[in-house]
Amino acid sequence: EEVYFKLAETAEEAGRSIEAARAYEAIAYERLGSPYLRPARLALARLDASGRARSRFLAPAESLQYAGRLLRNGHAPDALEVLSGIQAGALTGQAALDAAYLRVSCLSALRENAGAVAEADALWEAAGPHPTAVQAQLRAGWALLRIPDRQGIARRVDRVLQHAGTDEATRAEAYLLLGTAAYAEGQWDDASLAFRSQEGLKGDGGTQASGLYKRACSEFMRGNYSGARSLFHRTAQRYHQEGYRQPALYWAARCSLLTGDLEAGFRDLRVLASAPPGCWRSTRGSSWTSCFGGSSPGT
Repeated sequence: EEVYFKLAETAEEAGRSIEAARAYEAIAYERLGSPYLRPARLALARLDASGRARSRFLAPAESLQYAGRLLRNGHAPDALEVLSGIQAGALTGQAALDAAYLRVSCLSALRENAGAVAEADALWEAAGPHPTAVQAQLRAGWALLRIPDRQGIARRVDRVLQHAGTDEATRAEAYLLLGTAAYAEGQWDDASLAFRSQEGLKGDGGTQASGLYKRACSEFMRGNYSGARSLFHRTAQRYHQEGYRQPALYWAARCSLLTGDLEAGFRDLRVLASAPPGCWRSTRGSSWTSCFGGSSPGT
């Protein structure tokens, strides 16, 4: 990637502005995983402003598509910048709704929580319970979790559940959000109930894995070690590819030891001890054996 950027940079320094612009464009529009994407976009703006070269023109619909690709590749600031460059009224219908939703997603990714909530609510006011506005309410809910505002989350989850219809993935995520908000405040009964509501829904694998694991954690915190052990084992069996196997087995073993079942605890710990090097650093985080204060499981 450095070579591609250095090529463009050298062309610019040599006064070959058009060739430099094309090289920068190749990074900005085709190599979206490049760490030099932002510098390439800035260089294109510089060449544009100087009049030395014209960068690629994107129609409003193309800009919307490009912004989505930028966000998916982790470039939220650039995506928001592209969206802001689309002239007001240039997009209509579903495209306009998609642009508004994408703005909410960008702001949420940038942890501009109040802004994400405000724009999601503005979309709701403008579009009502349209599926795109419903999804924006979910994004607003996750932003409110970081503020935090549990009542605000509950209102938005109610909206989502009321208008999600048969969209089971959306309903599953709404219950995950509701349960996570309760869990964060130590409301274990409410958390467990919300996570249990995900059962039977056909949600995204990551959503379902997180909900089942957090439900097990909630039961652990309620002191229901036998129930928690069963849920941790189910998590380890179903969602090992999502990175939950090691932490789930660890906490299943802890539950076994707390209930006096030393044999079951030994079996789970032996599986963990025989795992390849590096498995103790689960993809769920490097300190999963001491999440949430060092004595309880978490995410």
